[in-house]
Amino acid sequence: MKNKKGLIMGVANDHSIAWGIAQEAKTDLESKGHPTRVVSLPCWELFDFQTPTYQEEVLTTEAVRIGIEAAVCFGWERYLGKEGVMVGMKEFGASAPADKLFSHFRITKEAVIEAALSKLS
Repeated sequence: MKNKKGLIMGVANDHSIAWGIAQEAKTDLESKGHPTRVVSLPCWELFDFQTPTYQEEVLTTEAVRIGIEAAVCFGWERYLGKEGVMVGMKEFGASAPADKLFSHFRITKEAVIEAALSKLS
């Protein structure tokens, strides 16, 4: 039986922490038998100007899509699709060091893995 694939995506403005979370989650998911890609999607407007073929190549429909966003999650649904899951802030306006905010809002490797496995299982 072929294992389902995962696709973790995030934006460049929270690249340092979110990218590390995505890479760590990728490693863990692959160790569980789920091939996973990490994609940086820093500018929706530029991505939307690309051809449908290119968009499908990047955000394949053959993978479960997981988004990571340090800001409010509004707008991600068009890239996640109906089956995708978002890991990010559900409210706006918090102020603290980034690592504390990521932990408080569960923007963590564990949350990404949990979200992915909930769809990959």
